[in-house]
Amino acid sequence: MDGKVPIEIGAHVLYNGSIYRISLISVIGIELTTGNNRRLPLNKLKPASAAVPDSREINAIPPGDWRTAEKRYAVIAPLLGRKITKRTDVEQRAREAGINTSTVYRWIKRYKQLGLPALVPRRRGWTLGKHRRGGVLHEIISSIVREYVGSPANNIVQEVTRACNDRGIKPPSAGTVRRRIKRDIETRGATHADV
Repeated sequence: MDGKVPIEIGAHVLYNGSIYRISLISVIGIELTTGNNRRLPLNKLKPASAAVPDSREINAIPPGDWRTAEKRYAVIAPLLGRKITKRTDVEQRAREAGINTSTVYRWIKRYKQLGLPALVPRRRGWTLGKHRRGGVLHEIISSIVREYVGSPANNIVQEVTRACNDRGIKPPSAGTVRRRIKRDIETRGATHADV
């Protein structure tokens, strides 16, 4: 025997001097919000619909967002322990909180999937430094802008368009390339002919 234990249904294993046949495989899971552990059968597990935040991400959540999550939890908490939740109860909680009934259902679903961190408000829209186009396009523009320092903007636009077409990527507008050239001038002090 090579020392590996077969962990699969039907496999035979040795435990405390007795031989067992595995009939159900389970793991111990730790519930995110309470810290309680529980035996979970693998054949009944489903993937979480969103990524579970790790502790670094949780620690980065601003206190105001945590307070919002706690307020949302307070709205849904009375509805969580029930096997069957009546629509009238959900509607009543929604009215009391001044929110839409579908929002209460959405919060319940998120909470059941990922716990309290799922109730933290989601940030929407574009933030500084986040690019609307893919990273490949970002790299193409950056490398060409650096390579053609001092060249006329029209030449740089043409070169970016050519490089994108060669890779089968939709090229950015001339204005997008010119803004990147301008940003390059402002941040690195580079010069370009006719931005």
